Amino acid sequence: MKFMFTEDPQIKKLLASNETYDIVLGEFNLYQELNSVWIHKFNATAITLLPLGDYFFANEFNGLPDNPAYMVDWSSFFTDKMSFVERLINTVDFIGSTVVNYYYISVNQHIANELAIYPGWETRPPLVNLMSDVALVLVNSHHSVGYAYPKAPHVKEIGGMTLTGSTELPQDLKSFMDNATDGVIYISLGSNVDMNHMTRGKIEEFAKRFRSLKQRVLLKWFGNAFPKIDDPNIRIQRWFPQLGILDTSKQF
Repeated sequence: MKFMFTEDPQIKKLLASNETYDIVLGEFNLYQELNSVWIHKFNATAITLLPLGDYFFANEFNGLPDNPAYMVDWSSFFTDKMSFVERLINTVDFIGSTVVNYYYISVNQHIANELAIYPGWETRPPLVNLMSDVALVLVNSHHSVGYAYPKAPHVKEIGGMTLTGSTELPQDLKSFMDNATDGVIYISLGSNVDMNHMTRGKIEEFAKRFRSLKQRVLLKWFGNAFPKIDDPNIRIQRWFPQLGILDTSKQF
């Protein structure tokens, strides 16, 4: 964030401008608190985004109920049904998250006092006040795929806010999927799983299972060396246009 205020010419231009805006839309939580200076700069109504969904610290500043006895945020492995020990761990996580976030607010406050200088900045309230004064909170979540929590009237769930439009499939991939009479199974283990660590035996077992399927298989392989699987119904690549694949009727 400090880099933006020292190097970005558009940020410098905005700081020096006399332009006015009715609404400031941005992320003012999770280490992005410095963005809230624009609320004061333009004396505008604030709308905040929560791309990661519900999380403890944002709830605290947006006037939302926050109870670690049954509420979890995006970083937790627990569900809303926790044992006593899990609730205790969740509470410790809540306290730790709060301490860390307050520390980063102090860092951002220092940056704001040093670099976010514009006419009238001396009357600017602390960042903790600015980031709390929002008219609307847009949360990247939905109760149908998460947990139902009580929410304030100014909080609206808009799950899928980070999704981009579907992309057209490369012709070879499109043909592979169009010719799949029984559909296509897309398998991705994510970028955190290096499949090169799998033994040859495990790879062969995967291949054996894939060959027994009537569907064609797309396997995203995150690694440098692809295994050799001689089967026209199995396709392995390091990257696939995932949204385009999931947007087709062939995806099983």
